[in-house]
Amino acid sequence: MKMPMIIWANPKRSRVVVFDNNGSRLFVNVVLSGIDHAILHSRQEVFYLTPQIFWLVLCNFRFFQFPIFPMTGGAGNRLVKFLKYCLGSLYRVYLLACLQYMKPKIVLTMIDSSYPFQKISRIYKKALFVAVQNGIRTKDCLKDSLGLWPEKEKVISMPALVCFGKFEADLYPAYGHVIDRFYPLGSLKTGYFRTCVAPHGSARRFALCLISTWDDTYDVSGNSTCEFVRGMIMLDDFLIRYVEERKVSLCIAIRTKGHLPEREYYTRKFGDHATLIEADEEKMASYSAIDSSDVSLAICSTLAREAFGWGRKVLFCNFSMNDQFDLPVNGIWSLKERDYEIFSRQLDELRAISQDEYRRLSGEAAAYMMNIRENCPAHVFLRNMVEKNLRLAGDKVEYPEADVSLREKVV
Repeated sequence: MKMPMIIWANPKRSRVVVFDNNGSRLFVNVVLSGIDHAILHSRQEVFYLTPQIFWLVLCNFRFFQFPIFPMTGGAGNRLVKFLKYCLGSLYRVYLLACLQYMKPKIVLTMIDSSYPFQKISRIYKKALFVAVQNGIRTKDCLKDSLGLWPEKEKVISMPALVCFGKFEADLYPAYGHVIDRFYPLGSLKTGYFRTCVAPHGSARRFALCLISTWDDTYDVSGNSTCEFVRGMIMLDDFLIRYVEERKVSLCIAIRTKGHLPEREYYTRKFGDHATLIEADEEKMASYSAIDSSDVSLAICSTLAREAFGWGRKVLFCNFSMNDQFDLPVNGIWSLKERDYEIFSRQLDELRAISQDEYRRLSGEAAAYMMNIRENCPAHVFLRNMVEKNLRLAGDKVEYPEADVSLREKVV
């Protein structure tokens, strides 16, 4: 862990603030190009220490929260929990003070799971707060937020969420979370890719694309007790067998760039039967790999759902046996049976079906999970929202009208 940077000056004042440095590059390049903005680091990597910030922290001390939950475990464990919670609460008071000094009209974040963002969005009333979904949310993600850990309290609560589809607008309230406004507009990255990077699609280069779900914590030796890892390895084994039998081309959209462990794993598994395509955020290499392939495969992946949303053929193979990774809508695009013959037949069927027929079958389900609007993708919606609010006089802000009635829930 790097030592935090101490800055003996106040944070930059701006009417637009990106909360959390993660994802800020995307906002700057895609949404905020040419618009003055500031970034508020929220992971203790930067601290602004000035009399003004110190005074605002003191004024905000009424928002400091002492733990009022049952303390379990030994005395040492209880003390650690107590101190961790108090420090977290103090840090949120500090972030609130920074925002008060910066005086934004609009606060955006790509980290929709950020607890400090959620908490401050309910306290600071002079700005519009909008979170942008950056990854799929499973049932367990939302159930965990109802636990006893004080950092997560009882509910996720914030004014607005630009989410992938109406699926999230159904899912969050089902677990007691409070989002005032849902904007189901698909993925920010996908909307940008489809409208700006590859508006006319990409030429086909590969029959198949495997979307990597690699993580350095996975034990890929074959002895893993993690069902997700075992399911991932099973998909890899089925796929290499299929490629060898059908003699078709395959690329692998790997998650990292210049990272040897992931590259070594896939090279060892697939040899010269696959072309490895390294991640490149600027060039959106993984998106291009999918767009230039006939069918993409994954267990459970945000990128796979994005591809499904923009109409690409995808086969979701949940071999993990954990239903939280199931799609909310089943069809020719989903598979759970751990049987190679079923896998090969379904993949043959997907490859044989026309793109138009596939879109006819999957269109409703795809829009429910990833509602990409080509006439107003997420980055255009956000840009319009920012520009409109910057034109409003004084401290006035207006949230766009929410729209969650795009279509009824698919069953």
